[in-house]
Amino acid sequence: MPSYVDVSTVVTMLPYPLLEIKPGLIPERWKIPAAPDGGYLLFPVQRCFHPVYIDENRPRLIVPDPSDVVANSIVEDHKCAMLGYVHLEAEPGLAWVNGEYRDDESGHRAFESMHNDLLKELREMQSKWFRNLVAIADDDWARYRQHKFVTSLQRTAAMSLSLVNREWLLDHRIEEALSKCKFCFTQVHPQACICYSCHGILDMERYKIEFLGAGNVETVRPAKL
Repeated sequence: MPSYVDVSTVVTMLPYPLLEIKPGLIPERWKIPAAPDGGYLLFPVQRCFHPVYIDENRPRLIVPDPSDVVANSIVEDHKCAMLGYVHLEAEPGLAWVNGEYRDDESGHRAFESMHNDLLKELREMQSKWFRNLVAIADDDWARYRQHKFVTSLQRTAAMSLSLVNREWLLDHRIEEALSKCKFCFTQVHPQACICYSCHGILDMERYKIEFLGAGNVETVRPAKL
């Protein structure tokens, strides 16, 4: 008879890759890719082990960690650490189930036939979590009006919810399109001829013609006394 393999499956709808590190376990790292846009990804997690020191006269005791314990730790540790998380209400789309489901067409069909309600619940909770992230970004933007207080995840949340008219989202797109001043490296419009920050002249020819009007205005000479 084939030996029993202890495997659980993490299901993720997160729009970003997940790296979880559990020091002391073997293995200790799990790198889960980002879920496809609008979909989900299945990631098998096998049983782990950790060594226990007894004393200097005896070898370390190798203790197994069941796959469900490991999978639950990966999921819960990440969710609880996220901004805007509300237990069983507004959560990242991340969960685990017993058993192994491969991330292919047949694996997805089997998973959906067994856990379709879970997928629906994850989508609803992640949508509420995204709304929490956007609301926090709205509050921070109203108070500080600085892009450093708005995270890339909050921008992703706004895009996922089709809330594309947020001022902090629009201004960020403009900011990303800006050039950098060659003198002070402040972001400036790519067509600017003068840096608004250090007042360095970025395009001397345009500065003379368009700003000073050197080609159209006669030089003013001081009157003789």
